[in-house]
Amino acid sequence: MDELRLAYLEAMDIDVWMPRGERIAAAIAGSEPRLVVSPGNGELLCIALSAEEARLKLATDISGAMRSAPVWAWPAEGAIDTPDTVSLREAVAERLATEVLIFGEVAAARLFGSVVPAVLGAARMHVVPSLARLGKDREAKRILWKLMCDQGIAAT
Repeated sequence: MDELRLAYLEAMDIDVWMPRGERIAAAIAGSEPRLVVSPGNGELLCIALSAEEARLKLATDISGAMRSAPVWAWPAEGAIDTPDTVSLREAVAERLATEVLIFGEVAAARLFGSVVPAVLGAARMHVVPSLARLGKDREAKRILWKLMCDQGIAAT
């Protein structure tokens, strides 16, 4: 069963039988890196490399070009489970996100290592150029804009 269907069943509190190996993998996923998530809910979740990046004017401008206001997040210092942090899976479920934009390969590697899944819970995952690169590279801006238009993220 694909990840999206499993997420829907989980949201409805329906237990799904999993082979032992998959249960172990799911337990390991519980130790995934933690995020600090800014207030708000919405279908768009943007992950910057740091809180400072998420507060940049460029991040605000990108938010303004989206169909709805995104929720910004960034990796927490370490993988410490505190009341102020959540896993990416929890952030997607709690905020009802359907699209996640991860700004930069470094941020993606902190969250997933070498392989970023196409879908996590009910959200499609997209790795886009970093905010640092977007600030100085026109081609990076074109890449982001094309993805936003293709996925219906851009404001109409």
